[in-house]
Amino acid sequence: RKSDTIFVNISMVRRTMQLDAISINASGIESVFYRPEIKLIDYEFWMNRLLLLLKVDKNYSIRMLDFDYNTVAQLEFPWKLDKFYRNAFGGIHVFAEDTVYQLYLKPDDIELLDVASKSRFANIVENCVVATDSLLVFSELVNHNKEQLYFSVDRNTNQKQVLHHIYNEIAAKYAQEYFNQIVSIYSANVPMFLNEIYNGTWDGNVNSLKIPFTRDNFELILWYEKVVSKPISAPIFESNNEIVLFDHVNDSLFRYNVCGERLAAVPISYHKQRKWNNKIISDHNGHYFAVFEKESITYLKQIDINSGEVISTTKIEKHTFPQKIKVRDGYVYYMDTDWIYPNIHKYRTQLYRQKINEQL
Repeated sequence: RKSDTIFVNISMVRRTMQLDAISINASGIESVFYRPEIKLIDYEFWMNRLLLLLKVDKNYSIRMLDFDYNTVAQLEFPWKLDKFYRNAFGGIHVFAEDTVYQLYLKPDDIELLDVASKSRFANIVENCVVATDSLLVFSELVNHNKEQLYFSVDRNTNQKQVLHHIYNEIAAKYAQEYFNQIVSIYSANVPMFLNEIYNGTWDGNVNSLKIPFTRDNFELILWYEKVVSKPISAPIFESNNEIVLFDHVNDSLFRYNVCGERLAAVPISYHKQRKWNNKIISDHNGHYFAVFEKESITYLKQIDINSGEVISTTKIEKHTFPQKIKVRDGYVYYMDTDWIYPNIHKYRTQLYRQKINEQL
């Protein structure tokens, strides 16, 4: 643990700042945050607060706003920050270059609670995907990301059991064929005494294998990484005292209580429509949305978890390819980058929101 501890000097600033008035255009889209001199990197919600990850010149900061969009707290950093991350317990972390910081948040204050290396964070925190008072749910992907195991651990007895198992056998065999080709090329070009696979020192990353660089080999590895071994889509959520799992491999939605007992299995078919981008978004009120992209336009289709049917569709009206889409209290929030002077690569990033449509 000592190797994961870093002592830093952090400048904490408490102040109230009135932001520019929110602008609302004819399509009903609101600009939530925009300052031309500030780069917006990421945002996250915490209770009734909005967190912004910002860069001004070469300095980074986390700013906390209330929903009148006044600044109530700010924490400044002298090094690069990449993104926010919400853990299964609702805690907020921020990623830096090689470390992850956990934030200690209060309605009018931001402090650092803990710090860990990215590898330690991935092993301990990221694998836990759901936390209830009764159990913890962990996720494990194997077989070229075509087999996913969700298992639960009872928080009182530490008893472990399988919650749900998903296996796309055809896709796994297809991925294995590509994997075997890559390994064969490597083995044919590396002496046995230098062979990482034979010596048991290989980390499993095909990019780390010293394979002769040719166009065919490059395309083979790229296709394996970006397409063939792409993780199956089976996101899991916890809301309203239920665990909801979207098993798109088996065309079903599964609902469990907070103790891990199955309540229902519901057929789904929306994911078979063209232009679904393999994403499901949830909000803290237990609403779920499948994200579609058609001709650069993004649509959110709300899924009824009782029937599995689409009950409403929201088109993001103004911006193409919006980034970091989230839903909260009847609004879809997203970031979009507008080029001001393309010839000198001058751009601005804004945070917008748009009312969710309640009809098909």
